[in-house]
Amino acid sequence: MSASQIETVKAYIRNQREHHKKRSFEQEFLAMLKKARVPYDPKYVFG
Repeated sequence: MSASQIETVKAYIRNQREHHKKRSFEQEFLAMLKKARVPYDPKYVFG
């Protein structure tokens, strides 16, 4: 994270509880993998 992103990160941390009411950790993690185009085999993710 760069200095210019500090306030954005703080806001994200403050709003995590509300954010995760909409999306589970698993959904968020898979979305990050897809966004970063990281190949994965679903049978090895979250067992």
